[in-house]
Amino acid sequence: TTYMAAYHELACQIRYYVNQKKMKIFLFTAPDAGEGNTSVVSNLGVCLAKDFKKKVLIIDAHYHQPEVHKNFENSVSPGLVEVLSGQVALSQACREITPNLWILAAGDAQIDPESLLDSQKMSDILKEARNSYEVVLIDCADLRHYRDAISLGHFTDAIVLVIAEGKTRRPAISAAIVPLKENNFTIIGAVLNRRTFALPKFV
Repeated sequence: TTYMAAYHELACQIRYYVNQKKMKIFLFTAPDAGEGNTSVVSNLGVCLAKDFKKKVLIIDAHYHQPEVHKNFENSVSPGLVEVLSGQVALSQACREITPNLWILAAGDAQIDPESLLDSQKMSDILKEARNSYEVVLIDCADLRHYRDAISLGHFTDAIVLVIAEGKTRRPAISAAIVPLKENNFTIIGAVLNRRTFALPKFV
């Protein structure tokens, strides 16, 4: 279908950065809420695992509104919050969904991990993930309301913006990118989501 072909194209782009640029950890964020990050990350993870046989970990770092576990009919806890707080090991919290695909759910939202996202513990978690998986996709909160992407950006190889067609205007997109550029993060592109004829498109 056109829908799956679009995700296959997106997966090809990510595979290029994995194979040619030696990148592994990709952070997906958006200029504003409701752009569709979680759907993009979830479908991309499935495509990379199934079509390209990559060993993929999806991390739900959007603890404000965790959704990744719902897409895979799984539980929210234990997850990233419990790993950050030292309650469980990363290997215990990651759950295999299909061959080559694992998820690390957001975890118990009653524990506020905001200060832990920009910590040595988070860095250690992603280092372990880098050594255990071929591709790590992080679903993160939007840039307008939260600074989570800035905190996590220091530990990732590249950032991808998810932009819903017809929702967010160019000035808002430009404003969202400013803190990413100020921190010298590598922005490899944007996914134009919820397009009329095909979705998504990597631009």
